[in-house]
Amino acid sequence: MKVLHVLSSDRLSGAENVVLEIMDAFRGEIDMVYASPNGPIARRVAQRGHVFFDIGKLSVRHIRKAIKAIAPDIIHAHDIRASVFVSAAAGSIPVISHLHCNFINMRRITLKSLMYRLTIKKYAKIIAVSDSVFNDFAFAGAIKSKVAVIYNVVNHSRLIEAIAQDAHNYAVDFLFLGRLSAQKDPLRAVEIAARVIEKVPGASFGIAGEGKLKEAVTNAVNTAGLGESVTFFGFMDNPYKLLSQAKVLLMSSVYEGLPMGVLEAMLLGTPVVSTPVDGVKAIIDNGINGCLSSDNEDLVKSVCKLLTDTDYLRKMSYEAEVSAERINNIGEYKKKILNVYQSV
Repeated sequence: MKVLHVLSSDRLSGAENVVLEIMDAFRGEIDMVYASPNGPIARRVAQRGHVFFDIGKLSVRHIRKAIKAIAPDIIHAHDIRASVFVSAAAGSIPVISHLHCNFINMRRITLKSLMYRLTIKKYAKIIAVSDSVFNDFAFAGAIKSKVAVIYNVVNHSRLIEAIAQDAHNYAVDFLFLGRLSAQKDPLRAVEIAARVIEKVPGASFGIAGEGKLKEAVTNAVNTAGLGESVTFFGFMDNPYKLLSQAKVLLMSSVYEGLPMGVLEAMLLGTPVVSTPVDGVKAIIDNGINGCLSSDNEDLVKSVCKLLTDTDYLRKMSYEAEVSAERINNIGEYKKKILNVYQSV
């Protein structure tokens, strides 16, 4: 069996990480090729020992060229844009559409949701990474018979290997990790961080990520007078040691799917304080293995308690790791993905 994974982005983010986990899991068992526009992702795919195919740009013509060169048995398209383009290029080859995020503009009738609705008949199967990705879709009824909800997983041993490759030590108490985009709402994270640092003098905050809001985030940090309390790490190929050495991961997302960063943090024993969005709600039990709230002041209190109460931090760290180990069952994940492949 040969599977062609098609993605629209040229750099590493959540969906790209999921694809690499799938390719790792089936190494030596299923022939898989990663296809997307060329960019930083090509090096990451090669580092993981997989085949990368440069499609130039995401278009029907370029995808058809990739199909002709690779001759896949199945095309596994990731997220909306890639799925729509693949649906027009695949011909008789079965297409699996993998939805990684509960996009706000897919919850109502928009050009994006309508375009996907028009292509649903072309998908042999649809994978959603959380119940909300399926349930909140404006045309959920149209995909009900095709959907399999399969939560993301992370390979713990890969994280440990990546940490061993990083010689740095990071002195950061709490951390924002993700794209600096409207979806992740890093400006809200800066507001929360400013209140935490006010209440816990000497606390340090890290921001790891790049994006369109970089300048706005930098200005917000300067306006809040956070100065030396905040460190900008930019985009990191290997953020796992930083994540493991932080006491808390702070998330302020407006919407998500099932974020890989949350799974990674929990596996590393780093409690997550987050807005209660989508798949995050499915894996975090508020006050037990992490903290959830829509209210900034509650989020501030949660971070402060974790930074100042050693026993509380230790207990929540333990619960986060135990629950993440239960969730991240690679064997069960492989079985579910294989079932989808075999069904089409």
